[in-house]
Amino acid sequence: MDLFTLVARLSLDASDYEKGVQSSKQSFMGLANTVSAKAVAVGTMVAHGVERAAGALIDFGKNAIQASADIEAEISLYQQVFGELESAATGALESISQDTNILATRLRGIGTGAFMQFKGAGVDAGNALAMMDKYTRLAADAAAAYNISVEDADVKLRSFIRGNTEAGDSIGLFTSESQRNERAVANYGKKWTELTEAQKQMLMLGVVEEIYNQTEVVG
Repeated sequence: MDLFTLVARLSLDASDYEKGVQSSKQSFMGLANTVSAKAVAVGTMVAHGVERAAGALIDFGKNAIQASADIEAEISLYQQVFGELESAATGALESISQDTNILATRLRGIGTGAFMQFKGAGVDAGNALAMMDKYTRLAADAAAAYNISVEDADVKLRSFIRGNTEAGDSIGLFTSESQRNERAVANYGKKWTELTEAQKQMLMLGVVEEIYNQTEVVG
């Protein structure tokens, strides 16, 4: 049974529950003149309990549908972003999953975002895929080393890669603007401000890898 069919059935069941709840309430109220007030109060509590259960069931159904829609949207974006490289991207993420014990489906959004960022900066598809692989591994390593979720590590690392050096402080990436400029001159013979966006992000990704290798963060 697919998710939407299941949710629809649950919703129908919940509707039946609601009808039963209303009927029960009316019955309990009708007994007010023939049984004790205590008995009526207990009956009303039971009816309210069933009503809350029915509401929770409906909420569950709505949340399940939304979650399914979100997953389908993520998969669609993944396929569109990687295109002909989808198979290679999937292989890379599955390899990272095996090495880090993080589900590949959980890494999918992080990998997609990283690839889009590198491509958007002007990196060609082949290099962007290699950078995505390295980036996702580093995000997983940062999460494990600093006891945060891989999603939180992704947010901090992504900002650092874009040149926000302060964003890396909480995940062990300490570097100053002057050091960043020195690396730019050493790697490209130009100041940081003269680098292309692609060069800046490749440089910062290299900085992350170097720092994590030196501090033994890399698994």
